[in-house]
Amino acid sequence: MWSGEATTNGARCLVAWEQTCLSKEQGGLGIKNLQTLNQCLLLKHLHRLHHPRGSAWANWMSNQINIASLEGDCEGAHWKNLRDLLSIYRAITTTSIGNGLNTSFWHDNWLPTGQLAGAFPALFSHAKEPNASVAKVCSEPIRAHFAYRLSHVATAELAMLEEITEEVILKEVPDNRTCPLAAKDGTLRAGPIYTAMMRLQESTPCPFYKFVWLNCAPPRVRFFAWLLVQNKIQCKTNLLAKNIVDDSECEVCRAGAESPDHLILHCPIASQFWEKVRHRSASGICDTTLATRAASRGTCPALPHLPAAMCLATLET
Repeated sequence: MWSGEATTNGARCLVAWEQTCLSKEQGGLGIKNLQTLNQCLLLKHLHRLHHPRGSAWANWMSNQINIASLEGDCEGAHWKNLRDLLSIYRAITTTSIGNGLNTSFWHDNWLPTGQLAGAFPALFSHAKEPNASVAKVCSEPIRAHFAYRLSHVATAELAMLEEITEEVILKEVPDNRTCPLAAKDGTLRAGPIYTAMMRLQESTPCPFYKFVWLNCAPPRVRFFAWLLVQNKIQCKTNLLAKNIVDDSECEVCRAGAESPDHLILHCPIASQFWEKVRHRSASGICDTTLATRAASRGTCPALPHLPAAMCLATLET
């Protein structure tokens, strides 16, 4: 991206990759984070195991492994990655109990209390089989699934758990797992998951989003403006910090350091340029030209953003 070559070094990377993967509203470029996207695609595999329908792979795997815990005759990096994502998948899904075979008693959301491992932590620490399914636990007295001696807190939690689960009745139908991010037909797609996961990242609204992106300037000019407002253009002050040049003196005026602000606004040549832009705008020349170009593209911005669009469009020439 930064060099147009297969490999590059840190000195040529102008903005951190994590920043570029944020949405434009958050100050990035909206480039897909492939690691996060891969996790979203793997979550689709987990969902397919619980909704096999016409999938020969999912139907075959249901006879090889325990769907609730992914334990069984399956090894390799692929299955390790799927197991690592189980906690995320369980957090975004809820289950209506049928036969209880494909639902984890402790880790799935199948009761109003949520995940039982979090609701009863002391009791969970005494469980003999932390990955047991609902079917296995509810098929016999619950007390049999815990260590012989329980702490006072665990004993109190056991009494509450027995009260909650005494009305659980297993049926001869498969468990029904639903996800709010799934489509109406129950299909889980990577796009909505990716959007939700990226929104969870800590970030503040970008103060320059409207100025940089909501205008009629061509993409390459808006990209330059995105770098400019972050002081990331290849001016001499930035090049000096990377030990690429020996000094930061402006090559045009020799009157100061060539910083982004100096190069674009305060250098005498830049000042003359913006003065001409101001006169052209006052005479209506730039407004007319921009309006014509915007109309031809069908991307005319709202009037409050027109001055910014004029400046960016003028930068193109």
